[in-house]
Amino acid sequence: MGVQDDGGTIGDALLVAGYDTAAVNIDDPRLPLVTQLGEALLASASPWRVRRLAAHGSDRDLPTRGNVRRELDALLNRPAAARLLVIAAGLTRTVEGLAMVCGSGR
Repeated sequence: MGVQDDGGTIGDALLVAGYDTAAVNIDDPRLPLVTQLGEALLASASPWRVRRLAAHGSDRDLPTRGNVRRELDALLNRPAAARLLVIAAGLTRTVEGLAMVCGSGR
């Protein structure tokens, strides 16, 4: 399924609700906040294309490393009147520096 080129007349948003390593047995509070932001954009007077990645989605909608990279590439390569990127996720320290937690570790 391809995305139609709208000539950059609408906004483009990528909202990511990543995993919270501290919230193992409780619901992550980021998901409702990211959902509310997406709904606010869609209800605004300006048109928006909104893409959400969240821990409770299907395989294509999970905030995995591959999905985040794919959606970032798509966000930056489409013409848009404005772009919004929100990543609400836990961070971990790696040998390369800080990184977004892309798995629940369960």
